[in-house]
Amino acid sequence: MRPAWEYIGVQAFSVRLIAEILIATVVVLVFAGFIPVHELRARSNTWRAGFWPR
Repeated sequence: MRPAWEYIGVQAFSVRLIAEILIATVVVLVFAGFIPVHELRARSNTWRAGFWPR
């Protein structure tokens, strides 16, 4: 399996570096944005029940 850069034909190291940084940034932002939100939504009822018992 060859790297994607060989299929695209990109030879410049700086272009590869910038593209990899942008892809990694997008992946990190997506996971950092969605995982905590869904985790808090899933546990919000149990969290509130601990502070405000009925």
